[in-house]
Amino acid sequence: MRNLAAYWPEVGNFAVDLGVPPSRWRESWSTHELSAKRIFNAMRIFRPRRILETGTFEGLGTWVMAKALAANGSEIITIDYDGDREVAMPESDWKELDRIRAENLETARKDFPGVTIEFIKDDSRKVLPGLLPARWDRWDFFF
Repeated sequence: MRNLAAYWPEVGNFAVDLGVPPSRWRESWSTHELSAKRIFNAMRIFRPRRILETGTFEGLGTWVMAKALAANGSEIITIDYDGDREVAMPESDWKELDRIRAENLETARKDFPGVTIEFIKDDSRKVLPGLLPARWDRWDFFF
């Protein structure tokens, strides 16, 4: 296992141009540009094969990881749900977010066909206990 601290200067290289699709959500809750660059660089350095993501939101972080791993044959499982009890939003807003997320994930699948992207619409706290031992005995990167 490699130590991230040893690679931090490379991970923090903000000169990389990602061309990330713009956030379409009304709030700036999505993966922001500097975080996206760090994620991209970490993916390029460590080349994980199995990525587990909780909190897909718009799917822009998923898009960034898929771009970084386009030639790897990696697999991303990303999990999110609608209707967070901590966030008071009308049902119509959750539906709009669901639409945006679905479009962004489909774009990532089309742009980076070498990466398998599976979206699970559910609460990760419920899904993970059964998913990991049944499907994966390990993962390489958790986001």
